Amino acid sequence: MNKKGRGFIVIGLLLLAAAAGLTAYNIVRSRMAQSDTENIMEQLLPVVEENSQRLKAEKKYPDYIRNPDMDMPVITVDSAECIGYLEIPALSVELPICSEWSYDNLYHAPCRYFGSVYLNNMIICGHNYIAHFGPLRRLSIGDKVIFTDTRGNRFNYRIAEFLTLEATDIEEMKSGNYGLTLFTCTLGGVSRIVLRCEKEEK
Repeated sequence: MNKKGRGFIVIGLLLLAAAAGLTAYNIVRSRMAQSDTENIMEQLLPVVEENSQRLKAEKKYPDYIRNPDMDMPVITVDSAECIGYLEIPALSVELPICSEWSYDNLYHAPCRYFGSVYLNNMIICGHNYIAHFGPLRRLSIGDKVIFTDTRGNRFNYRIAEFLTLEATDIEEMKSGNYGLTLFTCTLGGVSRIVLRCEKEEK
């Protein structure tokens, strides 16, 4: 075998090693994300439930009805500032939602990318980890999505549309009159899988 042939073999082996290393890293990172998510939910749920019971006992209209422009209340769990949690019954998952997105926050939980549930225009982003938004591609039109804020107010949605956008298509991500949008990266990270959800009226 000549030098050129041996060179191609070496390059191929290096690429295979790099791919294996990346796969192993993603598996470890996904497991860590699942652990972080479970830990945050374990601490978040009792506080939200207590706030919900207090709200019911007071028998008052929630503050956001009178003032939809208000900031979404935050509960800090460890270092994560959460505005509530997301339930997707078809996937049997509950996920805390961080108030502001950052690359560091996304390692621990999905994050609010834009908007407010009170203004009916919230966008949530999450990594495509199995423990986070990776399973979104398994959902169907009509599946239910529930967001509960830190006061215990529940907002019910149905998936109305699936689409794929380029990573740079920010304006298209924010367009439309959907109450809730969820998005994550495709496996290669080049595009974004986007779920548009319409609010169910009570």
